[in-house]
Amino acid sequence: MKTINHTTSRNGATLRILPAVIIALFVLFLRPVFEPVDLSLSSTLTPDFIKNVPDSNIVIITISAGDIDGLGGFPLKRSYYALLTRTLIKYEVKTIGFELLFARSAPETDYYDQIFQREITSAGNVVLSAFSPESRIINGRINADSLISPAFTSKSFGHLNYLHDPVTAIPVNLVSGNILIPSFSSAVTGEPGEEELLTVNFFNSFSSFRQISLLEFFRLDTTSPDSLAFLKDKVVLTGVTDEKFTAKIHSWREGDIPGIALHAFAADNLLSGQSLSRILYIPLLLLGGIFFPGVWFLLLNRSLRVRLAAMVLSAAVLVVLFVLISAWAYIVPVSALLVYTAVAAGGELIISLFREKESARASLSELEGMRLILERKSRQLEQLESRTQSEKQTNADRELITSLKAEIEKLRSSVRDEEIAEPAGDERQYISFEGMVYRSAAMKQMTGLIRKFAPSDETVLIMGESGTGKELTAKALHTLSARSGNPFIAVNCGALSESLLESELFGHVKGAFTGAAADKPGRFETAHTGTIFLDEIGEISENFQVKLLRVLQEGTLERVGSSKTIKVNVRVIAATNKNLERAVKEGKFREDLYYRLNILRINIPPLRERKEDIYPLVQNFMRQAEGHELKISVSAAEALQAAEWRGNVRELESVIKRALVFAKGENKSVITLSDLPPELTKNFSLSYEEIVLQSLREKGFGHSSFTETAKELGTGRTLINEHFRGVVLRTLSERQYDLNKSAALVAGIDDPAVITKVYEKIETILENIRQDASPLKGHPLPEVKSKLSAKYRNLPKKFHEYLDEAVQRYI
Repeated sequence: MKTINHTTSRNGATLRILPAVIIALFVLFLRPVFEPVDLSLSSTLTPDFIKNVPDSNIVIITISAGDIDGLGGFPLKRSYYALLTRTLIKYEVKTIGFELLFARSAPETDYYDQIFQREITSAGNVVLSAFSPESRIINGRINADSLISPAFTSKSFGHLNYLHDPVTAIPVNLVSGNILIPSFSSAVTGEPGEEELLTVNFFNSFSSFRQISLLEFFRLDTTSPDSLAFLKDKVVLTGVTDEKFTAKIHSWREGDIPGIALHAFAADNLLSGQSLSRILYIPLLLLGGIFFPGVWFLLLNRSLRVRLAAMVLSAAVLVVLFVLISAWAYIVPVSALLVYTAVAAGGELIISLFREKESARASLSELEGMRLILERKSRQLEQLESRTQSEKQTNADRELITSLKAEIEKLRSSVRDEEIAEPAGDERQYISFEGMVYRSAAMKQMTGLIRKFAPSDETVLIMGESGTGKELTAKALHTLSARSGNPFIAVNCGALSESLLESELFGHVKGAFTGAAADKPGRFETAHTGTIFLDEIGEISENFQVKLLRVLQEGTLERVGSSKTIKVNVRVIAATNKNLERAVKEGKFREDLYYRLNILRINIPPLRERKEDIYPLVQNFMRQAEGHELKISVSAAEALQAAEWRGNVRELESVIKRALVFAKGENKSVITLSDLPPELTKNFSLSYEEIVLQSLREKGFGHSSFTETAKELGTGRTLINEHFRGVVLRTLSERQYDLNKSAALVAGIDDPAVITKVYEKIETILENIRQDASPLKGHPLPEVKSKLSAKYRNLPKKFHEYLDEAVQRYI
């Protein structure tokens, strides 16, 4: 047995994972483009149910529009701030922070300034604010070219500067000359921060912080001081919330918020360690880039369903991971994940289009190959006929000419298998009558009889072969009659024994026989005032014929086991595929019953005698198939037209249903010869694999024979190899994997040297399958097929079942 060389799975996996690494590095290169978007999205990823609540140690005293109006307008007198400071100290707050710029005031207000300064100095825990209107980044730090400092001396002060591109971030320190000025939030909390920029995490709404308006604070201090006892050891921030007198900062959660809100969130982020961090951004970006497209690239040889499932699962895993990580205030590369998804989806689309193109190219190659062979055979026939006209024809010449003509006809049919059958003129017109579709004169005459006989209550005998539509005819007679609103009961007389048929038709009483546990009305009683259809009437016994005759003559019956006579009003329609006249002559059918049944008679013509009805029936069956917008090829239509149809319309319907399944399985829009049963097409066309096999046989199956055949058929060697592999697998299946018999059959010649070559090629094919399938022993076939999808990809689908069988031998 030959040894087959394979690229190791490790190398294959490396080659497939490499594009994923390249994509990840490309996205990393474009980080400046993606990071701004990711900074905005990271907060939004965290679900509401795991959002943090503000630190309870932060309390905000707001100066609202109502406070400003109630205290004489803005700016407020500084005596109010002095009063606020003194009162807060009374409640033993930890830190007092004013998110306000206190510039130098006019001389006439110096008195109030002195009071405020005295209170600041006395408190010893007041933090004031500074602001730099002009700043720039030098060596990674923000330098203030100018600074608006507070007009008062306090324990410390912090800057109010912030950046808003792409999201809101606060410099932890501002450099002014040789002085490092901490941020306002850092100054009030005493937390220095871990990075140069504090990326603010707006984890909740501003309203979630504990807030008291300034006037409300003064009122509570006067009327209910105990209600303010909670202020002990708290960080109290004071700032303006009236939008006319404060900066507006945009929050993704609430839109515009006042400046005091920004610094409250920043203070909370510092106390809880929940500011947005970039530490994991690059690792997650690389992980997502390698993991997500990497999984997809690794599964390129698997089925579409597996690849899509892997894409969805990978995306879901990464989304969950990113959400959980973002809940811990880390910035995650969401936009990169979208890029990876787009890359995988785009790759899937490209591969689908490529494979569809390859499939179309393969079909075109097959068609072109057939055309080339047809031209070659036609020239050969012309040369032979031309030569034999001038010479005496031998028996061998006549046999060769006959053989060539047969092959040419088959090839022409195969070539026309790509052309869509389009009926011309009056062939498009057909009649639909009570479920019957036709355009023949014979069916038109028959349906005319149905219309004539329907109004009558006389018995009708329907004669026709199996599958012609006898029950459909009976239903039409009932539907068009005055009894149409009453029951239509059909009974297959040939399917029941005499005793069962009697009980079924006439009914029985309780105890009439073993198992008769209750009275049961028969079909005749059930059909009272309606129609009963007795199919296969020619199969009933002579004894039962007598009993049935009484019912037809008198309209009465007796249930099995009873002597009570029951009157029924039923129209009887009988049908058979037997010649009852002959049965009467042979004494197998009662003459009097025959005459009673044969009052009115309808003969349904077999399908082979009305072939003009075949195409309308085919079109009708294809339309009835839900979701199928299919057409049929010229050759397939001609094959159907040429068939004998011993099973009549029923057989034709079954063939079309089968063809629809085959065509759908290959995603085709046209039913072709390959979708029809082989017994209908074996003498009508020449399949591509037959042409390939014939060419290989002519060349003795040598190593170059596959290349020569591909050249001869105008295609690539892969297509020839795959058709040969399909023929081998099918032959092995048909010969129960007897390699000697299979090799001889494929070789097509009693030549040991040729058979040996074929035998070796069969061994090679099986060894390839064994090496790939054996490691998957014990796995279910669908899973194995998914992992071995590359072996199925180029193999024509009609051979897949044989490959399944071969794979199962090794798992």
